Amino acid sequence: MWRQVFLTALLLLGCGEALAAASGSSPAAAIVLPGATNEMNGVMAEDAYISQHYPGWQQGSQSTVMQNGKDYDQIQLSGPGGKTQTIYFDITAWFGKM
Repeated sequence: MWRQVFLTALLLLGCGEALAAASGSSPAAAIVLPGATNEMNGVMAEDAYISQHYPGWQQGSQSTVMQNGKDYDQIQLSGPGGKTQTIYFDITAWFGKM
Protein backbone atom coordinates (compact mmCIF):
# COMPACT_ATOMS: atom_id res chain seq x y z
CA MET A 1 0.00 0.00 0.00
CA TRP A 2 2.69 2.53 1.00
CA ARG A 3 4.64 1.64 -2.11
CA GLN A 4 1.63 2.56 -4.26
CA VAL A 5 1.18 5.86 -2.38
CA PHE A 6 4.88 6.65 -2.84
CA LEU A 7 4.78 5.82 -6.55
CA THR A 8 1.65 7.92 -7.00
CA ALA A 9 3.31 10.87 -5.26
CA LEU A 10 6.39 10.49 -7.48
CA LEU A 11 4.17 10.38 -10.54
CA LEU A 12 2.48 13.61 -9.51
CA LEU A 13 5.77 15.35 -8.77
CA GLY A 14 7.16 14.28 -12.13
CA CYS A 15 4.11 15.61 -13.96
CA GLY A 16 4.03 19.01 -12.29
CA GLU A 17 4.29 20.94 -15.55
CA ALA A 18 1.41 19.07 -17.16
CA LEU A 19 -0.74 19.49 -14.06
CA ALA A 20 0.06 23.20 -13.80
CA ALA A 21 -1.86 23.82 -17.04
CA ALA A 22 -5.10 22.66 -15.40
CA SER A 23 -6.31 24.79 -12.51
CA GLY A 24 -9.11 22.46 -11.43
CA SER A 25 -11.43 25.44 -11.00
CA SER A 26 -14.15 24.00 -13.26
CA PRO A 27 -14.89 20.86 -15.27
CA ALA A 28 -13.43 22.61 -18.33
CA ALA A 29 -10.18 23.17 -16.40
CA ALA A 30 -10.26 19.81 -14.57
CA ILE A 31 -7.05 18.23 -13.37
CA VAL A 32 -6.09 15.02 -15.19
CA LEU A 33 -3.91 12.69 -13.16
CA PRO A 34 -1.62 10.85 -15.59
CA GLY A 35 -1.03 7.24 -14.63
CA ALA A 36 -4.31 6.77 -12.75
CA THR A 37 -5.75 3.60 -14.29
CA ASN A 38 -8.33 2.48 -11.73
CA GLU A 39 -10.39 3.85 -8.86
CA MET A 40 -7.93 2.83 -6.16
CA ASN A 41 -4.87 4.58 -7.55
CA GLY A 42 -6.99 7.41 -8.96
CA VAL A 43 -8.36 8.32 -5.53
CA MET A 44 -4.87 7.97 -4.04
CA ALA A 45 -3.53 10.31 -6.75
CA GLU A 46 -6.27 12.85 -5.95
CA ASP A 47 -5.35 12.70 -2.25
CA ALA A 48 -1.65 13.12 -3.07
CA TYR A 49 -2.42 16.08 -5.34
CA ILE A 50 -4.51 17.77 -2.65
CA SER A 51 -1.83 17.18 0.00
CA GLN A 52 0.86 18.62 -2.27
CA HIS A 53 -1.05 21.63 -3.60
CA TYR A 54 -3.25 22.42 -0.58
CA PRO A 55 -1.16 21.63 2.52
CA GLY A 56 -3.16 22.03 5.70
CA TRP A 57 -6.51 21.99 3.89
CA GLN A 58 -9.20 19.44 4.73
CA GLN A 59 -11.25 17.56 2.19
CA GLY A 60 -14.99 18.00 2.63
CA SER A 61 -17.76 16.72 0.42
CA GLN A 62 -17.09 14.93 -2.83
CA SER A 63 -19.48 14.27 -5.67
CA THR A 64 -19.28 12.85 -9.16
CA VAL A 65 -20.42 15.12 -11.98
CA MET A 66 -21.01 14.11 -15.58
CA GLN A 67 -20.71 16.80 -18.22
CA ASN A 68 -20.25 16.56 -21.98
CA GLY A 69 -19.73 12.80 -21.78
CA LYS A 70 -16.95 13.01 -19.18
CA ASP A 71 -16.86 12.15 -15.50
CA TYR A 72 -15.45 14.50 -12.87
CA ASP A 73 -14.84 14.41 -9.14
CA GLN A 74 -15.94 17.69 -7.56
CA ILE A 75 -14.20 18.07 -4.20
CA GLN A 76 -14.84 20.76 -1.61
CA LEU A 77 -11.82 21.85 0.43
CA SER A 78 -11.67 23.86 3.64
CA GLY A 79 -8.54 25.83 4.43
CA PRO A 80 -7.01 28.16 6.94
CA GLY A 81 -9.12 31.09 8.09
CA GLY A 82 -12.33 29.52 6.84
CA LYS A 83 -11.32 29.63 3.17
CA THR A 84 -13.09 27.21 0.86
CA GLN A 85 -12.19 25.94 -2.57
CA THR A 86 -13.84 23.58 -5.05
CA ILE A 87 -11.58 21.58 -7.33
CA TYR A 88 -12.40 19.24 -10.19
CA PHE A 89 -10.55 16.14 -11.35
CA ASP A 90 -11.25 14.52 -14.73
CA ILE A 91 -11.79 10.88 -13.73
CA THR A 92 -13.10 9.64 -17.09
CA ALA A 93 -10.09 7.37 -17.73
CA TRP A 94 -10.39 5.45 -14.46
CA PHE A 95 -13.89 5.92 -13.04
CA GLY A 96 -15.57 2.54 -12.43
CA LYS A 97 -12.42 0.51 -13.13
CA MET A 98 -11.02 -1.90 -10.58
